[in-house]
Amino acid sequence: MPPDDRHRFHVRLRPPTAPAAPEALDPLDEPPYDYPTLALIGCADLAATDATAEAGGFGAPWHFDVSYDLSAFLEELDQLLTAFHDRTPHTLDLYPQGLERTLAFAFPTPDLVTVHCASRTDWTPSPSTEHHPYDQLHTQLTTLAHQFATALETSGSRTAPHSPFPAWRAGRFAPTPVTYAPPDDLPRLLAARAPTRHHHVDTTAVSSLDDLYDAISRTLPLDPPLHGHVRSWDALDDSLSGGLHEAPDRTP
Repeated sequence: MPPDDRHRFHVRLRPPTAPAAPEALDPLDEPPYDYPTLALIGCADLAATDATAEAGGFGAPWHFDVSYDLSAFLEELDQLLTAFHDRTPHTLDLYPQGLERTLAFAFPTPDLVTVHCASRTDWTPSPSTEHHPYDQLHTQLTTLAHQFATALETSGSRTAPHSPFPAWRAGRFAPTPVTYAPPDDLPRLLAARAPTRHHHVDTTAVSSLDDLYDAISRTLPLDPPLHGHVRSWDALDDSLSGGLHEAPDRTP
């Protein structure tokens, strides 16, 4: 008989059904915003709603609340998704008091993930290592990312427009590829890319960062579209990434 699913490793979120009271939402300090801070604030906002979380594995369900336990997991979810994308080992620390365990993810084959649990309490994981199909566990994590990003919007959290949450809501979880090159090599690398796409942004009337934001968002293809009046450069970056990826090629 297969083991009880609640006794194998999983983390799930039941999203809120209504927004939080505005006075219960955490404010945001001045940017830049790093991802762990956004995840921490986002979980605090979800804790002000009827959202709940569930987790378990290694032989038992866990006590797992939204504001503290879930936030510890979500603070590293972006790195864990990158590890899954690259199939590189990743260790995740669940530090909240009473939880206090470390999860080590490894990828012995392209289709398999091992998850090892080391406890720092008197609880003993049994078994201490689980084996999961890669696709199944990856889907569970991307579902959690999508649900979390969507729940932030539902709750009214001020973190919702910031990266990576717009991309997660649109179903994009892979890290943005980055190419590092000396400045002298940049013209050659750009010229080698084919086809080349050109999008003209009229900056003649631009005299501030807000003007530049508006000029870019009016001119360049965005996916998903931006809504509201709050200018978020993180959200614009995610929308541009999707829009430029989907835009038809334009050659000079």
